[in-house]
Amino acid sequence: MKTLKEIDDRISLLESKYEEVKGTETEVYTRIVGYHRSVVNWNRGKKEEYGDRVTFNVEKSQISQKIDSIKTVKVEADGGRECAIKIDANLENVAFYKLFHSQFCINCPPVVRFMENVNVPGEDFDVSSDLGMGIAAKYNVLATPTVILFDSKDNVIGRVSSVEELKTIFVSEEKASAAV
Repeated sequence: MKTLKEIDDRISLLESKYEEVKGTETEVYTRIVGYHRSVVNWNRGKKEEYGDRVTFNVEKSQISQKIDSIKTVKVEADGGRECAIKIDANLENVAFYKLFHSQFCINCPPVVRFMENVNVPGEDFDVSSDLGMGIAAKYNVLATPTVILFDSKDNVIGRVSSVEELKTIFVSEEKASAAV
């Protein structure tokens, strides 16, 4: 059995021992510039990165050219909401289309029926099959239904995914051709 003096001596020894605890340095990482870098070495290489930076130039950018090809139309369904449809300015030049649909898609049958009545040749691809999935991957189709419109030079001039959007293209095109 320990005496009270022995216990007090042990406590004072431990207190003096742990007054100056020194461990190892903790390495802290941050991801401010897009990749993980140790905070200790933060300034190492920053001058070189600053010299290598590139200033964005709007005039040379392809973004402004792409924005011109986006047209906002008012769709009568869905409460007359406005939506941006990526369509080239010359819709009269639609030579053919590729329709991507799925057998389990609830929005696909109306689009398939609409495209059957359009006077433009086209191909249908069921993305449930391996062939359809491969072609959909080639054209970066991420959702069904998707109709990709092409001109006579095989350039993509439009990408739509609903009957309302298709009506804005093909109904206005039929009116324009009837007026001529």
